[in-house]
Amino acid sequence: EMSDRQLRRVLKGAFREEARRMANVAKRNLRSTTLSHAASIATGIRAGVKRGLIGYYVSVTPEKWSRKKYRAVQAAKAKGKIIIRKGIYTNTANNERPVLMWAENGTKNRESRGRGVFERNRGHMFGKKGLPEGEGLGFLKRAEATETGVSVSRVADSLDRHVRKIATKYGML
Repeated sequence: EMSDRQLRRVLKGAFREEARRMANVAKRNLRSTTLSHAASIATGIRAGVKRGLIGYYVSVTPEKWSRKKYRAVQAAKAKGKIIIRKGIYTNTANNERPVLMWAENGTKNRESRGRGVFERNRGHMFGKKGLPEGEGLGFLKRAEATETGVSVSRVADSLDRHVRKIATKYGML
């Protein structure tokens, strides 16, 4: 009989394995696009297990940092260590930008507004960052479309493997 803790470990391990596999497919799709520095940006694709062990996620949005983690990173930078924030690309001007998120979803065109009350509609176009909204590269969507059908059976296989692994470790088999 497995304890609750061991069952949680089994579930988490199975979900983590499948999330990692899905993230690798998304990274492969990203590398095959025309985006510059795609290989280095691909490291920002995050995969993890949802709280409550209800499934897994693969995301391109930047990871949120708490104030505590931010201070720890600043202290590490002061010591000369390099800590990379997932989902964030540091450009040559040393500014952090969520390039992955822009590449996946696209961005909308931006305009300046006129200065006076009557000149609101006379702004000029700035253009867009990356790709137009709705016309993103969609490397994550393609990974989801190709892998969703196979994913359920792979999670079941992985779950079976992890149950055996934990059972042999604690002498239940």
